[in-house]
Amino acid sequence: MQEKKKMNFLFAWFYDHLHLLFKSAAHNHLRIQNALKNSDGTFQLTMQFESYSELKKYQKKLRTISISLSSALAMTVVAFIVAPYILNPSKSKAASFQWIQNSWAGTAGAELATKTGWTNYASKDENITATETGISLTLSTPQSVTENADADFTGTKTGDGFYTNGSGQLLLKKPTGATCAIGGECASGTCTSTLCT
Repeated sequence: MQEKKKMNFLFAWFYDHLHLLFKSAAHNHLRIQNALKNSDGTFQLTMQFESYSELKKYQKKLRTISISLSSALAMTVVAFIVAPYILNPSKSKAASFQWIQNSWAGTAGAELATKTGWTNYASKDENITATETGISLTLSTPQSVTENADADFTGTKTGDGFYTNGSGQLLLKKPTGATCAIGGECASGTCTSTLCT
């Protein structure tokens, strides 16, 4: 029984304050006066005011507090919703993925998505051979240079990528900008003012 009275009182309190928030002071004053005139003595109001001006003051305070609190609550909700989009220090990024090439038995793959146990590859150079057993690199056909006469080692031979210094040492030809004595030392074949040009 006590619980029911408490619930009725709470409901009446909320109902009265709802009227104070949204109805005019004149309407509330008349409502209170009519409720106090009940002949059966039932308890219908949770508040009572001495005068109309006291009711207006209370209503003004209640509205100010409720508007302030509801505005603060609304701003907080908006801030929580908007802040992650504006003040996010770590911007969202696409997820990264990794995959391990399990086999080279396949051919060039068409898709770029992440795959588990892929056997295809994106592309390969024509000198690379990819088989089930592994990868091998095929170099271009080696060039052989036959130099078996003394004239081949005089330091005047050009075009092979190397030269001799006249004392039997085989040296690589020098790049552009390196110091030189003669044009035969330079890859370009030209030595100007002791520099390969």
